[in-house]
Amino acid sequence: SMLTARLAPDATVIAVEPSRENFSLLTHNIASNRFTNIVPFNLGAGATATEASLYVHEDDNPGAHSLRKAAGDVTEEKSTIKPLDSLLAPYD
Repeated sequence: SMLTARLAPDATVIAVEPSRENFSLLTHNIASNRFTNIVPFNLGAGATATEASLYVHEDDNPGAHSLRKAAGDVTEEKSTIKPLDSLLAPYD
């Protein structure tokens, strides 16, 4: 998101992050880098609006969160899922 925002400063960048912890890091990085063209959403994107279980890898790989339960040390976090079209509609 930040690379795109830097390369296209006149564009509005939509950042979708369903994990609460990763979303916190995302918003911290947006603020720290003073980006004003990134719109962050703390949810997932999918074909239909729903709620899903996000399986969060606690210690080993915070980038490997998944909607599929995997082996290892994971916890379950509820995540809202919205169609990407509905997120983009206000920016057409």
